[in-house]
Amino acid sequence: MVGFSSLAKAVERAFFGEPPKQLIDLGRAYFADPTLEREYRDYAIENELPKDLLINFAGIGFYYLFGILDFLTFDRHLAEILILRWAICGPIAIFIVSMSMLPQFRKHFKLGTASVMLIGSFSIVAMIALAPPTGAPPYIIGIFAVFILYACLQRMNFRTSITIYVMSFAAWLATVTVFSPKSEVEVLSGLFFFAWISIVSGVTTYIQEIRSRLDYYRNRQREEDAVYIQQLLIEATAADKAKLNFLSILSHELRTPLHQIIGFTEVLQANPDDMAPSHLAQIHVSAIQLLKRLGKMLRYADATAGVIRYEREPTDLSDIVAAVAEQAKEIARKTSVQIEVDAISPASLHIDSTHTIYALLNIVENAIAASSPGQTVTIAGRKLPMGGYEILISDAGGGMTAQQIDAAFKPFSIAQDVRTRTLEGVGLGLTLADKIFRDQRAKLTLQSQLGRGTTASIVFESGVKIDAA
Repeated sequence: MVGFSSLAKAVERAFFGEPPKQLIDLGRAYFADPTLEREYRDYAIENELPKDLLINFAGIGFYYLFGILDFLTFDRHLAEILILRWAICGPIAIFIVSMSMLPQFRKHFKLGTASVMLIGSFSIVAMIALAPPTGAPPYIIGIFAVFILYACLQRMNFRTSITIYVMSFAAWLATVTVFSPKSEVEVLSGLFFFAWISIVSGVTTYIQEIRSRLDYYRNRQREEDAVYIQQLLIEATAADKAKLNFLSILSHELRTPLHQIIGFTEVLQANPDDMAPSHLAQIHVSAIQLLKRLGKMLRYADATAGVIRYEREPTDLSDIVAAVAEQAKEIARKTSVQIEVDAISPASLHIDSTHTIYALLNIVENAIAASSPGQTVTIAGRKLPMGGYEILISDAGGGMTAQQIDAAFKPFSIAQDVRTRTLEGVGLGLTLADKIFRDQRAKLTLQSQLGRGTTASIVFESGVKIDAA
C-alpha cells in the first residue's frame, strides 16, 4: 500500500506539479472550494466559449461529412439513416449549440456540449444497428472520433463524460450482441478498441479538467501577486516621499528654533548686560517650540508603534471643550483670532480625556492657523438622532481642496495652503488626531470649500457610552 501511495503521488506530481493541499477534489476533478469552482466556471464560459462553440460546430460538420459512408453502406434502411443523420440528430445538435450562444443559456453550455456528444454517439450506435451484419464500414470509428474530439479539445465535467462513455459502450455492446448481432471478429475487436478508447478518453478528460483548474488558479495567484507587488511599490513610494518630507521638515522646522537659540546665546555671550531679559525670553520661546515639535514626533512614533495607552472613563464633554478652549486662547490671542464655544449638548463620553484634549487641540490650532485676524473659530457639540455624539470645529479661513484634505491626513505631508499644516509645521497634527480618535471608535472628517472655511467633524460611534451630564 505504501508503494502504491508513493506511485500515485509521483504520477500526480508528474501531471499536475505540486498543487496546494486540499485545493482539488480529486474524486470529482473539481475545486474543493465551491466558491472557487463557481468562479472558475464563470471564467471558463467567458473565455473558452468562442473556442468551444467552434469545436462543436466543427464536430457537427464532420458528423455530416461522414454521411458519405451512408450512401456506400446502405441499400436497405438508407432513408432511415439519412433522416436520422440529416433531419433529426444534426439539426438538434445545431439547435443546442446555437442556443448556447444566447446570454440566458451561456451558463448551461457544458450541459449542451454533453448533450451533443451523447446525440452523436447514440446516433452512430443506431446506424450500426441498421448496418448489414457483415461487410459494412466500421461505424464504431465515428464514436471513437467523438470521444477523442471532446476529451482532447473540450473542457467537460469529468463525471458527465465518464457517464457518456459508459452509456455509449453499453448501448453499442447491447446492439452488436443482442439487437443487431455482428460477426464475432467485429464484436471482439470492437470490445478491445471501445474499452481502450473509453479509458484513454476518460483519463484525458480527468487530467484536462484538473490541469485547467490548476492553470486558472496559478494564473489568478500570479495576478493577485502582481497587484500585491504593485501595492507594495505604491506604499514604498509613499513611504519614501514621507521620508523626504520628514527630512525636509526636520531640516527647516527644527533647525529654525535651534538657530534662534544659538544666535541669542551668542549675543548674550558677547553683550551679557545688553537686553538680556528680551534675549532670554526669545531663547525660552524657541526652546519650547523645539520641545513641542520633538514631542509631537515622538508621540507620532508611539502612535504608529501602537504603544499609546488609553485610560477611558466617563468624561463630561463640557470639561473637555473648556480645557481645549483655554489652552488654545494664548495661541489665538497672538494671531488676533477669537475662540467661541457654541452650544454643547450635555453628555458624558467614555473616553481618555488627556488624549482627546490633545487631539482636539491639534484641530483647533489648525483652525487658528487657517484664520485671518479678527475671525472666529467655533467649537460645538451635539447628540446625533441615530445615536452617537458629534463635535464640530469650524473656521472661516481660506478653505481646502479635496487634494489638500487628503494630504492633510498623511504624515509629514505639507501642502502650500497653511490650512493643511499644524501651527508648529511638522505635518502631524491631523494624522495624530485621526489616529487617537480612531483608537477610541470615533471618526474624523473634514468638509471644506475654498474661500469659505473648513469644518472638522468628530463623530463618536453610538457604541461609545453616552450619558446625560
